[in-house]
Amino acid sequence: MYTPSVMSPYMGHFGPVYIPHSRAILKPVNKEKRMKKLCPLCILLWLLLGIGYLGQYLLTKEQDTIHAVSSKDAFPYGTVSAEQFAKYTRHKVPLVESLPDAKLFPVFCAGRGPKHPDMLFVSRRMSADELADCRSHGVVTVAEILLGTIGEPARPLYIYVKVAHLGLIPGIRSFLRECLSAESAGAGGYLTTFGLIPLASEERATEAKKALLAPPLTIEELSPH
Repeated sequence: MYTPSVMSPYMGHFGPVYIPHSRAILKPVNKEKRMKKLCPLCILLWLLLGIGYLGQYLLTKEQDTIHAVSSKDAFPYGTVSAEQFAKYTRHKVPLVESLPDAKLFPVFCAGRGPKHPDMLFVSRRMSADELADCRSHGVVTVAEILLGTIGEPARPLYIYVKVAHLGLIPGIRSFLRECLSAESAGAGGYLTTFGLIPLASEERATEAKKALLAPPLTIEELSPH
């Protein structure tokens, strides 16, 4: 038996025109059923995103000042750089804390987050065991930057920074850039008045690039050959 198509009116130039629809009737989608299936997944995703943003917010809210620890002989270089950095930027003066040599790496490597320092100024290179200790406490990636050489006997002046803190604590990259600038660590820079022997321009440019990219230090680099 023939079933006529449903006709819909359409206004043409000479009156209504009827356009036939397909006789197939689509089954209505049960939106409520679909939402019940999708909602738990949506809620889970929103919760995960919310937790991530909340964690980052609380971290930056609790610590908006860079915190560095330093050996006593490296302390003047860290503090002067911190003061100059704050003078020419909108950031607060970074806190540079002088510690006995025996406590430097244990304090720096104790963990990550606002309760732990972001950076370390020290007049010797980190050992492979110290980097391993950092990793065992969750400080998985550490970047190493050579600033120059300091007094008698001559010792290298290193900056170590927790890579995980670079995107969380405001101004760390800018502070590193200040420390390695020509005005700071270049020939005739203000750190040379405190006894810093500057790197050659090419070496300083290499270290400045490391400060920007923050390549993670490896245990193999620190292991004796």
